Amino acid sequence: MTEQSKIAEGYKYLIVYDTHAFAGVSSSIGSKVDITVSEDNIISNPTGAHTVQFEAATGGNFYIKDGDDYLLGPDGNSLKTTTDKNEAGTKWTVSPDDIINVDYSERGLRYNTGSPRFCNYKSSNNVKDVVLYRQFDNVTITAAEYATFCGADALDLSGTGITAFTATDGETSVKLNEITSGKVPANTPVVLYKEGLSTKTTFEIPVAASADDPTGTNDLHVVGEDGLTGEDYIYVLAKPSDTVGFYLWDKTQTLEEGKIYLQGKASYGARSFLGFEEGNTTAIDVRSKMDDVRGEVYNLNGQRVAQPNKGLYIVNGKKVVIK
Repeated sequence: MTEQSKIAEGYKYLIVYDTHAFAGVSSSIGSKVDITVSEDNIISNPTGAHTVQFEAATGGNFYIKDGDDYLLGPDGNSLKTTTDKNEAGTKWTVSPDDIINVDYSERGLRYNTGSPRFCNYKSSNNVKDVVLYRQFDNVTITAAEYATFCGADALDLSGTGITAFTATDGETSVKLNEITSGKVPANTPVVLYKEGLSTKTTFEIPVAASADDPTGTNDLHVVGEDGLTGEDYIYVLAKPSDTVGFYLWDKTQTLEEGKIYLQGKASYGARSFLGFEEGNTTAIDVRSKMDDVRGEVYNLNGQRVAQPNKGLYIVNGKKVVIK
């Protein structure tokens, strides 16, 4: 169940009574969808339920919206839809545990246990208040602090401490382009970064109603339903030991559906590793001697170097000059 402070524009919510979810504004108005609610208030099996969004109205109230339709509660038990949000009955006072009609304040979006459905009811013995659940998606990041992700819904990472990047192929490195809004559009493959992780951690990320497409080129791809076998110059995010980055796929196994990868070019040759380049330029760390360097060392061709001499190398995904 969401908190009052979390009721806001830009997110998706389910309207719920007990084990029943409101089917949604753009589906059969008032219909219910059976769901499963766990002890820790996690909803599963909401098949057929439409999440709703809130659009701010005057006086701290909201319009309830699904697609282009607004939920309308007339001076009667029924629920209707309208595209005119100024029509009487479209404004609602919303809290985590009830939704009251502003124009007809004795009525609210409630659930009738006697005639199982959601409608614009007055209170009675059979009529129950609803609660709100904000929709989340799970994002898992390992102790490497990086992960790839692509979700079916837009996500709002702002306030989570997780940074999302698109990735641009630079042939000798991968440029990470930060999504500064923190909102990742649906079906957009990204690299995620969370500083300070010591163990694999799963985060609940709020689903956003929408997100703008990132600017610039994104060279990340998602494996389709048939998987990926035998393709050349495929790079996947990994941290085999000390250095996280995109490593050349050895083609010994099929990349499964949903896996995110970077498609390289024949010009890469024998390059086995692509480190990260953040922002428009890559900061170069100058070290006076090799003893100051910790982690696997690669040359600019992506080849691992056991005993580097003076020069420019990639260490832990960053460019390092050894003087």
